[in-house]
Amino acid sequence: MAAQATLVSVIAAKAVEIVVAADELATNVHAIDRAPDRGEDVSSVRELWGAVKRKPPVYALAPFDPLRQLVEAWSARLVGTTDDLELMIGLTTGVEIPDFYLVDERTPAPAGAWYFEMLYSEAPRRVHAFDGTAQGVIRELRALRAGPELPSAGRIGERARSFIPGTVGLRTTTVGTDRSQRAAPAGQRSAE
Repeated sequence: MAAQATLVSVIAAKAVEIVVAADELATNVHAIDRAPDRGEDVSSVRELWGAVKRKPPVYALAPFDPLRQLVEAWSARLVGTTDDLELMIGLTTGVEIPDFYLVDERTPAPAGAWYFEMLYSEAPRRVHAFDGTAQGVIRELRALRAGPELPSAGRIGERARSFIPGTVGLRTTTVGTDRSQRAAPAGQRSAE
């Protein structure tokens, strides 16, 4: 049986460039060199995600989130521009999600709240902030540790219905400091 790569979504403004550079820096990393265009349908995103999964190295980096349309629908609902959240929950239920998320620490709200609060509260060891560079990706890959898995896309969609930003999460201002000083979700002490 062939070993499977650890699937990592890199979320950043220049994610394609970052993952390609990280691929060049480390031999155990492979990145695909494109992200789905805005407006591509869910099946196209699933097909591209399948291409990431077929890569053999230890870490397969994707410069996108297979749940991007769900994140965008949640964000639009939050700011009151549209309400396609229920449709996107239905369309993305069953989508395979990455093993880990590496998210640029400068990701603006509301998407930043999605990753650093909601997903982080579901599985803290599976969501990492990085400094927006390929070297930052490599540093965080070295820091990945096993822990509870992220819930299914369907469960994440259910959580999105009622999630209110500002209630839990990872404080990203500590990125680059001693890992033991990383903040735990609100009201908890860090166990790392």
